[in-house]
Amino acid sequence: MRARPQNLLLLFLLGLTLFRLAMIGQFPLTMDEAYYWAWSQRPDIVYYEQPGMCAWILWLASGFFPHATPFSVRLPAVILGLFSSWILYRAYRAFHDDEAEAAAFVMVISFLPIYFAGGFLYEHDTPLMFFSSLSYYFILKLLKKPTPARWYLVSLALTAALYSKFAAPFLILCFVLFIPLSRTLRPWLRRPHPYLAGLMSTFLFLPVLIWNYRHDWMSVEHVAYLTRTGSMTLTDRFSHFFNYLGSQFFAYSPLLYLTLLAALVLAVRRYRKAREEPILLLLTLSVPILLYFFLQSFRSHVYGNWSAIGYLPALMLTMRISATYLRLPFPAPFCFRRRFLFAGVILACFLSVSPLIQARYHLFSPVMRRLEKALHLDDRLDERLDEELLGWPELAAAVERSRGGTQFILARRYQIASILEFYLPDHPQIYIYSEGRRRSQFDLWTDFNLLQGKTGLFVDVRPIPTDLADQCQSLVPLEKPLKILDQGEVRKRFFIYRCEGFRAHPVD
Repeated sequence: MRARPQNLLLLFLLGLTLFRLAMIGQFPLTMDEAYYWAWSQRPDIVYYEQPGMCAWILWLASGFFPHATPFSVRLPAVILGLFSSWILYRAYRAFHDDEAEAAAFVMVISFLPIYFAGGFLYEHDTPLMFFSSLSYYFILKLLKKPTPARWYLVSLALTAALYSKFAAPFLILCFVLFIPLSRTLRPWLRRPHPYLAGLMSTFLFLPVLIWNYRHDWMSVEHVAYLTRTGSMTLTDRFSHFFNYLGSQFFAYSPLLYLTLLAALVLAVRRYRKAREEPILLLLTLSVPILLYFFLQSFRSHVYGNWSAIGYLPALMLTMRISATYLRLPFPAPFCFRRRFLFAGVILACFLSVSPLIQARYHLFSPVMRRLEKALHLDDRLDERLDEELLGWPELAAAVERSRGGTQFILARRYQIASILEFYLPDHPQIYIYSEGRRRSQFDLWTDFNLLQGKTGLFVDVRPIPTDLADQCQSLVPLEKPLKILDQGEVRKRFFIYRCEGFRAHPVD
């Protein structure tokens, strides 16, 4: 007797969850994870970069642990990843009620690099994926059988997504765009429930708007900073575009990304022929978002995860189109052939698992070093892993040894400030001097007036800026720069200074 696909999926998710639990405590926090942990120590409605959902969940989870560890910080990612997978399974069943397809869909996307990493690392995209998945599920159920209650469930799920990340408005706008296009939902525009649901979301989101109003629209300022265009040459524009395109090919696996692009084209053709509303819904929830970020990449730098909210509906369509071709008796287009899809899944697994193995065991280091020499590469192939993970406990230990007689610690970068807050034994407040650099939530927490005349430490990856050094009555470098080695090679340097009699410029 064959096992039901749903039971196989449950076994798969159980095994994957146990694997995640075994691994999440095995390597240091990334800089962003430490930053969000710092948020969680000061719960607020919204922070400089994003709303507060990421911090609230981490704050709740921290209550179950006596001490903060990488395991305790990442546990919510494992739990939310498990729930997200099950919700996506139910969402696919609401889209197309095929148990085997839905189970295969969840298994495949679990090994796409961007979602695989999201099951281990706690980022603001973690709650966004959970609540956007919940939104897709309720929207698909609403399309299948509209009821007043489902309008309000959609509203609540979308509001929770809004509190997770400022990318969520794209999802809301796309859903609003779909309503008048839908034969099923359009008649509801003559009833009060869609409007009341919208008012409910607006009312629930008001605290974020009020916070921004009181803080001079800092979140808007941050988004404007990240998407600033400036003066760019045509070469710069194409450089940004191809960097973004490359990030998408890696995040969703190169071969499967080709299949996804082909599936979107075929889904448009399929809708034009059959007028299937679920197809139109998923196209509307994905294509405008993906097109926007591709166009934006010609204007500014676009991070690879910004468009993630538009890919889950596109991946559902990819699974549906692929499954259709696999069942046909005649040869499918190249991107949908069994061998191509199998190779795409294997490549996705390799791209997902190998960074995790390298981060924990460094098994690929000898091969990478030989490749770097053979290809005459200036940077290491695992440069990003070193940047994110290497040397944090050593830095914290060096700072702790130097803290005697000091009243504060000042960092130049919010990433260093976050790491020190997490890894120092007493988790002290770290202040930041970000003049000339990207602002962060630490700027809101830093009051230089409190540091006047005190003695502190300055920590950064570069020597202390002259304008900051001039504000110290006495400035003493502590020993030599701290060197972080890997295989005998210096990978990072940290500069630590003792500043006595700090004369900070008053801050109003």
